[in-house]
Amino acid sequence: MVVEQLTEYHFDKVYERDMDFLFIQMASYYQDFLEMLLKKTGRDSTGVRLVAAEHSKVMGSLGESDIELIVEQNGIRIGLLIEDKVDAGAMQNQCARYFERGSHSVDQGEYSDFCVFIFCPRRYLEGNEEAKKYQYSITYEECESFLETKNDAMSYLFRQQISVAIGNAKKPAKHDEIKQGFLRNYKKFQEDNYSVLDMATQEGKLGDWIQYRTQLRGVYILHKLQEGQVCLIIPNSASEMKEVKEIAEQLNYLGLRNIFAEKASKSAALRINVPVLHNTGGWDMVVEAELRDCFDSIMTLYRLSDAVSNFTRLINS
Repeated sequence: MVVEQLTEYHFDKVYERDMDFLFIQMASYYQDFLEMLLKKTGRDSTGVRLVAAEHSKVMGSLGESDIELIVEQNGIRIGLLIEDKVDAGAMQNQCARYFERGSHSVDQGEYSDFCVFIFCPRRYLEGNEEAKKYQYSITYEECESFLETKNDAMSYLFRQQISVAIGNAKKPAKHDEIKQGFLRNYKKFQEDNYSVLDMATQEGKLGDWIQYRTQLRGVYILHKLQEGQVCLIIPNSASEMKEVKEIAEQLNYLGLRNIFAEKASKSAALRINVPVLHNTGGWDMVVEAELRDCFDSIMTLYRLSDAVSNFTRLINS
């Protein structure tokens, strides 16, 4: 179909997070896109409806799913777990960990069955062996073709964004090399200056979040580089936000300033705002004073978790 007299949108660069939200919107906005996903699995798509969508679902030591859609059909709920890739490199065992998270959610009664997808440009799928391990794949080009059957303004916006993402994927992999170099230098700085910290993120990871372990079971710290945040994540505690907010207030009263409580999916978090670090701009662009500000805040949350762990061990001994 030809769309006339619609706004022309311009995207200089499209990131994975942008695409995550685009696909969630498509699943919410277009019933036939949701049906297309179900048909890809060989299932009958009649009567399917979207009942929940979650972005960046973190499940503690099991890791993170980029997108989780829960659909219902004839009273049965099915989880669609989606790894989204624009041009970032694949992590070792990344596909297998999606199956671990899906199985855990089935055990927890969140849904009865699940499917694991990768969404990516065709060039990425053809040139990446890890990407071929996923149960099902949807290429960006397939999504672009789907949107070409629509004639609404939203589809025109989505189509232009997808087109830019496909173009990004066709460029040389310099973007990945810069991120890998950033992580190597970041890790060396941490080991040289903050060696007590236990970084969980492995070399080769190309995401914008770096994870640290703590002494508290299941509790971990995230450094969100491009969001300018460090967060102490307390899994499965979103229902206790009132208490978490009170903790943040008490910590501020005791002199630990600028600690905020926030909900993070099904978890709760204590957050400190820090300078933004752009891992796509190269290590040379990092200001050391800002980097130390980030690590000092990580250390604040680490010491807090360590103190709670020691206190808990003491009263239980």
